[in-house]
Amino acid sequence: MPQRADIVKKAASYEGYLAGKGYDQANQFSTLLGHPGEAWCGDFVTAIYKLCGLPLPSMQPHLPTGFSYVPDGWAYGHAHHATKSSWEAQPGDIVCFDWTGAGTCTSGAQTHTGLVAEWLAGTITTIEGNSGPAGGVNRHQRPAAVGVGNPDICGVIDAGQLVRFSQDPAPAPAHVEHPPPFEGRTLMLKTPPMSGDDVHAWQAQMSRRGWKLDSAHAFDARARQVCEQFQQQKGLPVTGSVDARTWAAAWADPVTPA
Repeated sequence: MPQRADIVKKAASYEGYLAGKGYDQANQFSTLLGHPGEAWCGDFVTAIYKLCGLPLPSMQPHLPTGFSYVPDGWAYGHAHHATKSSWEAQPGDIVCFDWTGAGTCTSGAQTHTGLVAEWLAGTITTIEGNSGPAGGVNRHQRPAAVGVGNPDICGVIDAGQLVRFSQDPAPAPAHVEHPPPFEGRTLMLKTPPMSGDDVHAWQAQMSRRGWKLDSAHAFDARARQVCEQFQQQKGLPVTGSVDARTWAAAWADPVTPA
């Protein structure tokens, strides 16, 4: 039975393949699946698993295996509790992109997918079909730091939840990022607004996580609103103030859509 490494090896064997300019060209992966020429990033992922003898389950209505439409693939993974953050990716997992930055993978024209080759030291390496203006199979590297991720990556579908690998390695231990020391003062809305290195550090981290703030240097009304929404999202007491627990969560808790 194939291992995760076999998925990566098979995908890598097609690096440099070109289907022709444009994103809706006839290509061998769609043809293998019995599909017409179409936007084929999902067909590439699906075909690689089929070629390895590990067909994906039907992740899109009316398809016997895998998915062509990325929002359907992501929705399937999410519904089956098989999604995780980019820095938790393992070889062979399915990475889903959302070019809108919303992190929801609902806009078909603004989504994309590929296969994970590896995550190492804050960088995720992927192999993607229908990638680039030449419509080919290419390898890409993108930053995806622990606790931060990448704004273009919606998340990763854990392939180990979809198919059975032989000798599937145990899940990697959770990565823990240690936040800068909490200076002891609770950040809250005041007149005049609070400022300082701690305010700047917290707001910069929240911006990296995808939250939109009006100022990076002052804890203003928008900062309190972001704090409240973040606390609600993470199951913390909703106070609108950054205490030690909220401070730590900004670095340690998984990134979810803002």
